[in-house]
Amino acid sequence: MSKDLLKWQSISLVSRFFSVGIGIVQSIILTRWIFTVEEFGIIGIISAVGASIGVYQHLGLASGTARELAARDEKSASKVFISSLIARYAVSLPLSIGLFILAGSIAVGYKHPEMAGPLRIFAVLLLLQASQDVGNAVLQGLQKFKRLFLFQAFLAVLSIVLYVPLSYFFKFNGYFLALSIVTLFSVVVTWWLVVKPLQESWQWPCRQELWPILRDVFSVGLAIYIVKIIFTNWKNLGTVFLGTQVSVYAVGLFSYALGYALKLMTVSDALTDVNLSVMTKLFTSERHRFQEVFLSNFNKVYAFVWLAGTSAIFWAPEIFHLFVKDKYDGALPYVLPLVVAIWGYSYINYLGASVIVPAKEVVQMVIYYLIMLVGTVGFYFGMRNSLPDVVYLMALAMAVGTLLAMFYQVLLIRFRVGFWVFDKAIGLVTLSLFPLLVQPFVKWSFLNKLELSAVCYLLFVFISVQFKIVNKEKILGRLRPVKTL
Repeated sequence: MSKDLLKWQSISLVSRFFSVGIGIVQSIILTRWIFTVEEFGIIGIISAVGASIGVYQHLGLASGTARELAARDEKSASKVFISSLIARYAVSLPLSIGLFILAGSIAVGYKHPEMAGPLRIFAVLLLLQASQDVGNAVLQGLQKFKRLFLFQAFLAVLSIVLYVPLSYFFKFNGYFLALSIVTLFSVVVTWWLVVKPLQESWQWPCRQELWPILRDVFSVGLAIYIVKIIFTNWKNLGTVFLGTQVSVYAVGLFSYALGYALKLMTVSDALTDVNLSVMTKLFTSERHRFQEVFLSNFNKVYAFVWLAGTSAIFWAPEIFHLFVKDKYDGALPYVLPLVVAIWGYSYINYLGASVIVPAKEVVQMVIYYLIMLVGTVGFYFGMRNSLPDVVYLMALAMAVGTLLAMFYQVLLIRFRVGFWVFDKAIGLVTLSLFPLLVQPFVKWSFLNKLELSAVCYLLFVFISVQFKIVNKEKILGRLRPVKTL
């Protein structure tokens, strides 16, 4: 089981990194050569408003469906799929109609009437995304990871082919037109990928089966629905709220820094795709092995995400200048707090899918998500008179909120599930790269940065090998064939 978990996690990571790599190229082209900072700010507001409304159609069905399918036999998969779709569209349809009608009023409220058209496009997308999310959940629950990951990589290529020319000719209207085409294509292919493996055992649920299936899905899915709403509003809080407080230029800078930080979620999202179903099955059928498999895997995940997060902060000026020159230098002060915020959330997301959901501690999951949101809002308004830069304050507040929630979650796992997720090895790995966080506060020459990072990275590798976070024998074994060439 642990080998299969690591195998699919690795494949998922490769797929996500490929998709993110293509997405980064697309983002560079759009932000450097096509959109002004102000236009990027408007796109950020539209996306945040649409996502904040659209999240209410989620219902927790994606995660609840994936978990339910992992615990059932494949013969009943089509019934779960159809039941979830019925529930999803019962909510998606009125939300879509409401957003379409109110798009003009929302645009006027932000003093940008040109936002109305893209918001109406977003309203139609809600209907498409409804079946797309449920279809992806079925593929995860049935552990059809190969098909899912290959398709995700293909979608990334299709995106860059459509987004760049349509954005160039039609500006932000073209951006959302490209989003519509990609989503429509994704829905059609996802349906085909779902129906094909189920066609031999395809069955419609009768009325007597519908409610028991939805009850089982919602037993976990309802709590996940609540936390999905909390997370989406937390993630978009800065963009949506700051859009009413500061210029769209300032929102554009904040959105760029947040988008940069969100790349860190690639790891946790990729692993969550695998862990939710695999760890649920392990917790249900082999409870005695669950802790051992999880901890062995978590140490690797923690080290990798920590390395990525600290490097993203330390090398941010060089990365910004390489890709967009000095166009978004105003966003650099927001990188540290926002990367810390997303770094913390990455672990919250990973631990939730790997431990909290399999253990069915769903009420507690809602509590630590509320801590994240309330902590962010409370810190922002509590410190507003002390920090005049409201954009930086929002970024800092997001970091505080996630760290508070992460602290509560770690204690929850210790006292409800029975073990600590952090140990001595993780503590030393953390300290080895901690000096990289000084980047925003000290003026470094490039040579000094190379020297400091080399020492930190070597220490990180040494600790990882000593505590067997990284298996030296396996790495050397894979390198031997290369040496013989």
